[in-house]
Amino acid sequence: MNRMLPVLALSCAISSAYAGDFNYNFVEGALITNDIEDADTTFGLKGSYDVATNVNIVGSFFSTGLPDVNGVDVSLSSFSIGLGYHKPMSEKTDFVGDIQYINYDIDLSQGNAFASVDVGDGFGVNAGIRHSFSEKFEGEASVNYIDLDFDNLGSGSDTSFSATGRYLFTDNVSASLGFSTADDSDVMAALRYSF
Repeated sequence: MNRMLPVLALSCAISSAYAGDFNYNFVEGALITNDIEDADTTFGLKGSYDVATNVNIVGSFFSTGLPDVNGVDVSLSSFSIGLGYHKPMSEKTDFVGDIQYINYDIDLSQGNAFASVDVGDGFGVNAGIRHSFSEKFEGEASVNYIDLDFDNLGSGSDTSFSATGRYLFTDNVSASLGFSTADDSDVMAALRYSF
């Protein structure tokens, strides 16, 4: 189960324009490499929405295809929901953090048959900084902690560091590249629409 922690940590860690005027309202699609043996690249959707001064709702869905079992397609999916906090530290830097509830399912499909099994849950806590280097480029670095309890498979926790660089094509469209140190490094590429 520890082989899945890097993907799950990175999927929880990534929540985030110029001169401290950061936008926390967005939807984002992401692809993440992982170190689960014979697994597919992880695909994810993330979102954030400001609900009050310095407070945003964060959520995500990630899915990883696992090796087939006797002709049955198997995938691991995670869903998270939580609250984020962001506060300017300087003109170009915000403190960012969040706490999220995370749920994990194993999805099985064969032909027209489909089943989803709840295999566990946990929580994630992330804290870091978001900095504007220029009008077109920003970065984010954070420390991330997850605590997982998988039914019949035990529990585990992981602390990692993640960093992301983001290029802003327009005020609404940006792309990013990031990595995580959870177990082995995972690389993430994402496309974001801010509104």
